[in-house]
Amino acid sequence: MEFSELLEQAGGAGLFQTLLLLTFILPCFMISFHVLLENFSASVPGHRCWTQLLDNGSVVPANITPEALLTISIPPGPNWEPDQCRRFRQPQWQLVDPNATTSSWNEADTEPCVDGWVYDRSTFTSTIVMKWDLVCSSQGLKPLSQSIFMSGILVGSFIWGLLSHRLGRKPMLSWSCLQTAVAGTGTTFAPTLLIYCGLRFVTAFGIAGIFLSALGLMVEWTTTSRRAVTLTVLACSSSAGQAALGGVAFALRDWQTLQLAVSVPFFAIFLISWMTAEGLMQVVGRLGGMMSPLILMSRQALPLLPPLFYGVISIASSLVVLFFLPETRGLPLPDTVQDLESQKSTAAQGNRQEAVAVESTWF
Repeated sequence: MEFSELLEQAGGAGLFQTLLLLTFILPCFMISFHVLLENFSASVPGHRCWTQLLDNGSVVPANITPEALLTISIPPGPNWEPDQCRRFRQPQWQLVDPNATTSSWNEADTEPCVDGWVYDRSTFTSTIVMKWDLVCSSQGLKPLSQSIFMSGILVGSFIWGLLSHRLGRKPMLSWSCLQTAVAGTGTTFAPTLLIYCGLRFVTAFGIAGIFLSALGLMVEWTTTSRRAVTLTVLACSSSAGQAALGGVAFALRDWQTLQLAVSVPFFAIFLISWMTAEGLMQVVGRLGGMMSPLILMSRQALPLLPPLFYGVISIASSLVVLFFLPETRGLPLPDTVQDLESQKSTAAQGNRQEAVAVESTWF
């Protein structure tokens, strides 16, 4: 008997499948943030060359306007806007004359932006383009970082598929969440573009593992008739994350703050996935083992804490269990599939007898 058939006979869907789906909605919601993140963190703002007259207030003449300073410092570009990649070697004072023409200067009077650039920070206060000057001759490095990120997803999809087959999907899911959290947070503090691209690759590698493990577990633990619904819910959560990223990006206009905001939640997702893999009761048991000595040590300062911890909470827990475990309600747990089928047939027969009795009474 295949597992899917066994799952069908066991009821098909229940509380476990519902909790599993709810658990995977958050990772699918968050991974779309990283996929589209550089649309905002790598946005190219308006920019021009740094010049002595424009950007060093101590040498600006008092009787000249900022527009005139821009005219004599920055040559016009192809669309007659200030050139973004070149500046005049020396201020072209003759251009202040309203009758000046383009023949008043030539290309030899200009030079590249040897002192850096000045960026428009009205939309984003900081991006990786501003941090590493990925403009003009270096503008090709900007799409390179996104290409490296996508290659990380490609390689990760292949590697995580093999590892999940050998080691299991749940351990790989937990490791992928931790890897994404650590690498994504580390990207915030990358000192160079090379390290930034490397950490983005590692982040993408982990994202591929999260996506594959979540989809694989949902497919395996969901019956055929309900797979389309569950996968649609996960896809919609990913789309919702893409829609929400725009609002988050314009609320957090600094790329490092944005990078941190979309990476730190994966530490919480790692804890959730680890609890899913290890079992909630094992986690609670381990926490109880760590807390018990501390509770005993605190009884001098808080005398009521040990009785409360060991007495009241234990009684309350037993009362909660009383209403949920089948054994405490006189319902034996099935040991085999045959026992489960027997319970179902008995319950169905009892329902039919009850229906007959009701109909007879009504008649």
